Amino acid sequence: IYTNLLKFAQFRKYNILDERLTQKEFDNKKISYERIEIKCEHKNTIEENILIILLPDTSKYYKKETLSLLIKNYLDKLKKNIMHHFIFILNFKQNNESKIIKFNKKLKEIIPTTMTDLYIEIYTIDKFLYCLPEHSSFPKSIHITPADEIQLLIDTYKLSIYQFAHIWQNDTLNVWLGAKPMDLLTIERYSDSSAGISIGYRLVIIKEHN
Repeated sequence: IYTNLLKFAQFRKYNILDERLTQKEFDNKKISYERIEIKCEHKNTIEENILIILLPDTSKYYKKETLSLLIKNYLDKLKKNIMHHFIFILNFKQNNESKIIKFNKKLKEIIPTTMTDLYIEIYTIDKFLYCLPEHSSFPKSIHITPADEIQLLIDTYKLSIYQFAHIWQNDTLNVWLGAKPMDLLTIERYSDSSAGISIGYRLVIIKEHN
C-alpha cells in the first residue's frame, strides 16, 4: 500500500518531501502513531501543500475527539495565503460509503466553515491496492480539459456542460487523476476500430456526503 501511495503522489505530479520509509518503519509508524503521513507539494505550484494521511482500521483518529485534536494540530501549522490539501485514506476493507459519510460529517463539524484555503479528499484504501496507471486497461492519455477547449466543445456540439457523460469523483480512475467536481476529463483509449484512438469526455460529479 505504501509503495502505491508514493506512486499515486508521483502520478498526480506531487513532489514528495518526506524520506521514503522502509516496510519496517511503515509498520512501526502505523502501530505507534496510528496514522501514516506523506507530505508533498505540487510540482506546478509551490503555493499548494498536500498531506496524504493513511488511517489504519484501528486508528484512534476515527473518533471525533482525537480527530479534532489532530485537525487542530494540522490547522495550527498551516501557512497563511497558501492552498492546503488533505487526502485522507481510510483503511476499510471495501469502499464503505456509510463510514466515509460519518468521517466526512465529523470533519465538517471540526473544520471552520470560513476556511476557504483547505481542500479535502476522502477515499478508502481499496483505491490503492494496485497502481492503476500500470494496469493494461488504463487509458492511453487522460487529462483535465482546459476551459477554452470545453467552451469549444460546447459551441461545436451545441451541448451544455451537464450533457457530457458523468464520472463519480470517487471513481478509481478519477481518484488517481485528482480532478475536482465539474472538471471535464478528456480520455484517449486505443480502439479496435480503424480509427486507432477513441476520445471520450467525462464530467466529474460528486455524491454529497450529508
